[in-house]
Amino acid sequence: MRLIPTLLLLTNMTFGLSQKTAPIREPGFIAAAINVREEAGRYTSTARDAGISGIVTIAVMIETDGSPGRMRIVHGLGYGLDQSALIAVRHWRFKPRLVNGQPVPSELVVSVPFDPTVNPNH
Repeated sequence: MRLIPTLLLLTNMTFGLSQKTAPIREPGFIAAAINVREEAGRYTSTARDAGISGIVTIAVMIETDGSPGRMRIVHGLGYGLDQSALIAVRHWRFKPRLVNGQPVPSELVVSVPFDPTVNPNH
C-alpha cells in the first residue's frame, strides 16, 4: 500500500500570510489551484527507528505553469521527515489557479502523511 499525500487546505492568500488572513477578492471568474500529481514522502531511518508518525504540513506557492515554487513548513515532525516531505512536494504538479481564465500564482497548503504501520518499507 502506498502512502497518499493529501490536500489539506486551499487558500487564495498571498504567500507568507497567516491562515487567518481573508482571501483575496478579485473580480471575474476564479478557479482554485488543484493538485494533479503527487508523490509520497520517504521515511528516514531515524524516524522509523524512533517510531515517528504524523503529518508534515507545507505551504507551497503554485507557479503559473503548475510547478511548486517557494515552500515553507507549517507543521513539521523533525527526524528528517520535513526535508523528505519538501523533496516529495517538489515533484508534485498542479493545475494553477485561474482568474478570468488566466493562470495566476497562488498558495496551497498541503499535507504529507508519514505512518510506518501503513507502509513500513517506504
